[in-house]
Amino acid sequence: MTKQEVANLHNGILTKLNINHISFFFFSEIKFLILGQIITLKLKDYEKTLFFSSCISYYRYNYRTN
Repeated sequence: MTKQEVANLHNGILTKLNINHISFFFFSEIKFLILGQIITLKLKDYEKTLFFSSCISYYRYNYRTN
């Protein structure tokens, strides 16, 4: 996955969840718990898998230290 594909995947799922920006995820543990409930209710199984794998990719691209 390229960085742009990861961003597009995140944006598509965030739009479906009615969340404006990726920074939502990094704001607080409470929001993260609420987000988990929203994901469980609104996303199909394959979308959940894509979403969490894209989160891993997001961290790899953006927080790589080497």
